[in-house]
Amino acid sequence: MLFANNLLKAQDFSQLYYHDPTKQFVYTDAVVMEKFWSTTNNPFDGNIIFQPLEDNNYNRLQVTLTDNNGAVVSTRTYELPSNQNFIPNAAAYNANIQQYIVTGVVRSYSNNNIHSTWYMLLDQDLNYITTQQIDIQSTFPFTAPPPTINEQSTFVTDVCPVLYENGVHFAMTGVVLNSSTDPDPSGINPADRMLFILKLDALTPQVVDWREYYLPVGATNCTRYTYPSRIVEIGNQSNPFPGYMIAGTTYDVNTFTSSAMFYLRTDNALTTYAYKYLTDNPNNYGTFAAGDLFYDNNTQEVHIAGTITFDNTTNEGLYIFDKLTNITGSINVDSYSDTWGGGFNIGAYRMPFLDLNGFLKVGRISAPVGNSSVITASIYENSPGLWTTTLKIPHVMSVDFTNSALLNWVGSQNPSIDLYPRIVGGNIPLPYYNAHSYNSPWYPNHTSHQYTITNNMYSLGGITYDPAGNTGDFLCLNMTTNISTNTCNSYNQSAIAILIPTDVFPITINVNQDNIFENPINVAFPNWATPTSNDCMTQIPFKTIKSTENLFKFGNNENQLKYFGEYNDEKIYKLYNSQGALIQKGTLQSNHSIDISLLARGMYIIRVSSENSNEIFKFVK
Repeated sequence: MLFANNLLKAQDFSQLYYHDPTKQFVYTDAVVMEKFWSTTNNPFDGNIIFQPLEDNNYNRLQVTLTDNNGAVVSTRTYELPSNQNFIPNAAAYNANIQQYIVTGVVRSYSNNNIHSTWYMLLDQDLNYITTQQIDIQSTFPFTAPPPTINEQSTFVTDVCPVLYENGVHFAMTGVVLNSSTDPDPSGINPADRMLFILKLDALTPQVVDWREYYLPVGATNCTRYTYPSRIVEIGNQSNPFPGYMIAGTTYDVNTFTSSAMFYLRTDNALTTYAYKYLTDNPNNYGTFAAGDLFYDNNTQEVHIAGTITFDNTTNEGLYIFDKLTNITGSINVDSYSDTWGGGFNIGAYRMPFLDLNGFLKVGRISAPVGNSSVITASIYENSPGLWTTTLKIPHVMSVDFTNSALLNWVGSQNPSIDLYPRIVGGNIPLPYYNAHSYNSPWYPNHTSHQYTITNNMYSLGGITYDPAGNTGDFLCLNMTTNISTNTCNSYNQSAIAILIPTDVFPITINVNQDNIFENPINVAFPNWATPTSNDCMTQIPFKTIKSTENLFKFGNNENQLKYFGEYNDEKIYKLYNSQGALIQKGTLQSNHSIDISLLARGMYIIRVSSENSNEIFKFVK
């Protein structure tokens, strides 16, 4: 018998944020988080939270700044005219001009499926600059007559900073929809659409260039199923082929579903360099979705993390990983998966079936810390799962994208998944991250990011209800440091590193440029109450406690478990199995041993609690 390494993982803090109780949180996965960079007026690194709140049947946008301890520093609310819903989809920061951008969709309350794209610019201290509305109106390849403005939907999905192209500060991607339908690409007959890229001069501000892209494979099928998830600038002063890279979900001609993942690369003029998509072979998994792209200037590579929604044979979820190489030496999309393991393969982490079998979502890929990059993510666990209920749980994992580690994928990777469920009082655990509107896998997790590189810290956002009894769903912000040496509650699971056979299809893509309409929006500034924060580390214990290593040791055999902690006050222990069921409890006495002779072999959790402390351990018999 032995204890698992790193018995207790941690978050540096966990904060629950209460908004005005008269407002409702409806589009629950539409929260967007971005790192706040220290300024003279606000000398701290923090987090910016963009959150839609509903009042009188339409949504305002609330922008909240928190400091490095999670405390609310400032908040401001923005309101659109004509009762339109103000829904954020993505955000970014440009260090060259020290401006933030948040972008999303305007949803008319009379027709909630007609979308226009908007963007809002804020200065380095989050002072308001402007809000603009954008509509692209396409006449081809759509068969409808030339439309008037707002008859088609322009739905933005992501934005990135542009640091190397002169006169451009941000780039956006999304889809132009032929009709008033949801951008979800999974329907039986989804609407015709075109992917778009547009480039923004934030100092003017104005759109300086844009293109639409449509795919001819299978007539209009590819066009109807495209959904771009992420965009990054491929920019470096020494790069002879600068431009942009987009990844997302698209049509698979083998399964006739939106189950493939695509890579699109353009130059700075938005001319297509290359496009290709990949899917599994044989087709027995599920929907491929790109979660994030990270361009590594040091290696001139693009790291990719994504998901497969489920495995049709075992109903399991998988994380998938790839990288694009030879970025500076070629205009092609050269992916490691082209020759991985001697053929077309892609790396994957297979999640444990009975434990975590729900929707997986990738958040962000970190800059490399040593050789490995940390992947922030969330899982919407289907019931029955690890805790026999439905939970949405933020978590982190790591991937080594170096060639040697990818070559020996199974042997070199460490597929450890560190999850952060809510544990309240003596219950393990509370159904916590349960609100889920944008639950589709092709809509990435926009509520997590790398907080610092030097300290290896990560911000993980999530949605919860309030165990104290307040009605509604609320935002929670968690900060975790160095996933291998944390000191607060979390739960660890081991995935399985595997290679999945794929098919790869290069495609010629068509490019078009239609009319674009850009108009300023006169937003209002309603005076809403500042959100209040609840320190969940003390109120709903994510308690900071001392290191727990060596506090439990085994006796002369595997049937005795002895506690070596302090006995300043009465300590109650509760022992749970891996499914969260309470199987044993009692009071710890000095030099007292817990009899575990009747326990079957497996993993167990033991909680030791008193009036002033709360400790959790994990052991394997």
